[in-house]
Amino acid sequence: MPRRDERDRGDVFMFNPQHYLSDPMVLAMNLEERGAYSTLLLGLWLQPEPGVVVADARVLATLSRATTEEWARVVGAVSRAFDTTERPGFWVQKRMVGTHKRQIDWARMRSEAGKRGNAIRWHDERKIAKRSQTDRKSIVVMGMVMGKSKSKEVSTSVQSGEGSAPAFTIPVKGGLFGIGQDVLEGLKATYPSVNVENQLAMMADWCKANPGKQKTMRGAMRFVTGWLRREQKAPKKPNPRARSDAEYAETNLKGGTEP
Repeated sequence: MPRRDERDRGDVFMFNPQHYLSDPMVLAMNLEERGAYSTLLLGLWLQPEPGVVVADARVLATLSRATTEEWARVVGAVSRAFDTTERPGFWVQKRMVGTHKRQIDWARMRSEAGKRGNAIRWHDERKIAKRSQTDRKSIVVMGMVMGKSKSKEVSTSVQSGEGSAPAFTIPVKGGLFGIGQDVLEGLKATYPSVNVENQLAMMADWCKANPGKQKTMRGAMRFVTGWLRREQKAPKKPNPRARSDAEYAETNLKGGTEP
């Protein structure tokens, strides 16, 4: 069964055939009158205020693509499909006005839903970054950088509350990005189904093997959390049933086959 928004979505747009064909005013029109009315509706949708037009015979005839004589023949029947009294000096097609309002409301609703989804998507990265924002410190370390054997001083951004050496470091452009113990524990809590230490080691190896794709110091945490989020969502393959050497030998000695 279609969802509520999918069932009602047809009312959001300009033209609903069922409304048009079942409209008593349209049913009372002849072919020429229906043609002028349909063309006028299309022109009204392009007005600054869709569904509202000034009550001027020349403007109405132009929007209907009709000559003065043709418009004079159809104006009586066409005008009955409009409200000509609520706003003196204007013709108002109330259904089109309502449709336009629903379209604006629907677009606003979809925009707000997109913003909420984006906020949820990046919630974990922002939460971790906020937790460690006040504790970021810079230290100087000696060691291997991007697989090079030459020792040199490198600026390392450490996500740590104690200012101690990072539990993990990941090569980034211009240095090393450190993951402190407190942030490591936070990552474990956020991604309980992932072996975080193992994945961080894999990230470091990947960055060493792909120096051209290394992240900046600023974008390193997003890289980490994005990797872990994808790993947590990835379907887990069932492990094959382990067999001991004795079971394997017994199966082969009996001439059997592995199940």
